[in-house]
Amino acid sequence: MSAVRGRAPISHEVHLWPQGLKATSWSGDEPSRCEPDLVVRFVFSRGDPVLVIGEMKWEWFMSPKVLSEEVGREIVAVQSAWPGTPVPFVLSKYRYDVRPGPYEVLSWFEAANRLRNLERSSDEAAGRWAHLVREFLAIADVRGFGGFPSPPIPFAIRRASGSAFWRAGDV
Repeated sequence: MSAVRGRAPISHEVHLWPQGLKATSWSGDEPSRCEPDLVVRFVFSRGDPVLVIGEMKWEWFMSPKVLSEEVGREIVAVQSAWPGTPVPFVLSKYRYDVRPGPYEVLSWFEAANRLRNLERSSDEAAGRWAHLVREFLAIADVRGFGGFPSPPIPFAIRRASGSAFWRAGDV
């Protein structure tokens, strides 16, 4: 990735569904809430921070145009809170034949294949991480995903539906 080439991070922050971010609303009127699924901010000893912005689409297929607009809103919202070089990506249950923007758009299947290769890495920590993420994607695809329960529960505890994930029937 050219944004980090030749630099090593000295710190990072991980934000899941960061609250309080705003961007121009879909109608173009007032600013409205804009919530990417993931923001990871990497700080380096020299140069701008890098902002990895992740958007996950579970059951909602957006047209490439609408998805591009959504990612654009998220970049603006994230950069208003944390200046830096944006590196967005989209992970979707559905495959996009048309690339909506100049960023990675991976289906779960494509992501799982890349993770399978990383699992075979000589880096034990990276391999274990890849295995856990791939396992999560497999569980989410099989069981359906409706978000995480609030408050979060450990994976060892299963809900009445048999899933660690929130489902419409869980009350």
